[in-house]
Amino acid sequence: MKAPNLVLLTDFSPLSKVAMLYALKMAAPLGANFTILNIVRVDGIPKANLKTRQLEKTISQIAQEEGDNLVAELRAQVKGNYTLTFKPVKARTVSEMVRKYVSNNPTNMVVMGLQGASALKKSAG
Repeated sequence: MKAPNLVLLTDFSPLSKVAMLYALKMAAPLGANFTILNIVRVDGIPKANLKTRQLEKTISQIAQEEGDNLVAELRAQVKGNYTLTFKPVKARTVSEMVRKYVSNNPTNMVVMGLQGASALKKSAG
């Protein structure tokens, strides 16, 4: 059986961590491949503005550092033979980020943790 590919969405909140741990505990024994995605979004003037590009680059670097820390923390909590990587993705909405990623990467399941119906509406774009 081929190992499943799961995408885990995070905003680095406690609820997203709960969802990721749940997914890891369920699919890690299958040797799953997990990719944690975090949206990098800078609202404002389009790419022509140099300061906006610099800000976007800085935000991506910070997200990568936080993501690397998150990967280490999750690996310490859930042992097993699975892959776990982190990727910050530039997008305007969460749904755009997910669409962009899964259209280029085979994905069996997308997992996210959020609180309430308003959060679901917000994430759907």
